[in-house]
Amino acid sequence: MQGQVVDVTPDRWASQGEAEATLNGRTVRIWSGIPGERALVRLIHRGQHLDIGALQEPWVADPHRVAPRCERYHLCGGCPLMHLDAAGQHQAKREMMRQALLAEGLGHLEVGEVVPSPTGDDDFRHVVKLGVGLSDHGQIRVGAWGCPCSP
Repeated sequence: MQGQVVDVTPDRWASQGEAEATLNGRTVRIWSGIPGERALVRLIHRGQHLDIGALQEPWVADPHRVAPRCERYHLCGGCPLMHLDAAGQHQAKREMMRQALLAEGLGHLEVGEVVPSPTGDDDFRHVVKLGVGLSDHGQIRVGAWGCPCSP
């Protein structure tokens, strides 16, 4: 199976920014994929529960697809949404947040609009990892994990 090229249409975002599809009952995580965009994908790794693929060529490119601005995009992996324009990245981030809330039983919450950076979409990378859950009193809690070295 490794090295095989398959025709697949991802239907969701993975939490780290790759697209995901189900192929023959297995999850395939697709680097540079976009949910809803049918594409040829080369399978590059078969794990115990997850297969990894890399987009080879979309049949019809998503309107938000752009050429990544960084020559190391495919090697580095640090900016998984760089193959999308700003509007596509904002849609993807909102959908990933919606999926995360849904997974925690908080699907009734509305995800607001993405606030763009005032300095533009280039030359920065921000990652936020939030904990979401219920307090002892049943209230929704959202927050960042504290560093033990913080005052």
